[in-house]
Amino acid sequence: MARPDTSHRNLIQYYEEAGPDYSAWSPGFNMHFGFFRFGMNPFRLEAMLRRMNQEVLMRLDVPAKETVIDMGCGLGATVRNIAEVRSDLTLTGITLVPWQITRATDLTPGAMRKRVRFLRKDYTDSGFPARSFGAAYALESSCYADGFSKADVLSEAFRILKPGARFVVADGFIKHLKAKNFIFERSLRKISDCWEVTQFGEIGSFKDAAESAGFSIVSVEEISYRIAPSVAFVPWVTLRFFFKELLIKRSKLTRKRWDNAIAPFLGILVGLFRKNYGYYMITLEKPGKSSSR
Repeated sequence: MARPDTSHRNLIQYYEEAGPDYSAWSPGFNMHFGFFRFGMNPFRLEAMLRRMNQEVLMRLDVPAKETVIDMGCGLGATVRNIAEVRSDLTLTGITLVPWQITRATDLTPGAMRKRVRFLRKDYTDSGFPARSFGAAYALESSCYADGFSKADVLSEAFRILKPGARFVVADGFIKHLKAKNFIFERSLRKISDCWEVTQFGEIGSFKDAAESAGFSIVSVEEISYRIAPSVAFVPWVTLRFFFKELLIKRSKLTRKRWDNAIAPFLGILVGLFRKNYGYYMITLEKPGKSSSR
């Protein structure tokens, strides 16, 4: 893997310092928002977080005995959840952060490690052979790629996927580059700085780049209202985190830990600008017939 640039070094430092704090959000380290379906209990956050993993898996429509790659795996919660549900799949999680590789492996049960691995690789230049995987997904990780279009990660996903394979992306996207709002723009910039995000994607540019990479667009779903019940947990989780860390443990929080705790509040504000921003789940497919189907 190429030597990390400055943005990569900042990202690695952020997750090494603030990464353990995600346990306040999810004991299972599901480092993303949840998916709510009617009939679910909206007061059970972890169930909604795991449901998001299953929604991604459902859209992948991955055949039996295939290989799946998580492009930006964090601590591997989604990989492990999919491995629990689909014992016929082999899964690979990749991330730039060495600490995440070590911790993700530690969190993975011994028996599951025969089918699950975590590697330190750049998802824009992974080094995997072409046509290596039968499915791929990026769950709240595509935002760390450069540019509004995320063309680099799309091109790499297309290269490493087999014909007929799907790539599912779930993330927040700007809706219109020309839409200007001072509060929205300042809040989004602050969130980007807190989470070491280079640039949030723009949905139109992303779709254009996906087609330019060679993908067919299966579906583009705005699911902002589906994640809203999990977003509602942000104030409670954050206040509980501060109470525990500052008053009970009397911890000294680093700047990156402060930023990580504050950013979700700004995320709520950004989410209120529905004309400017939305949470999407995009399903793409590499043309061709899969030999596994």
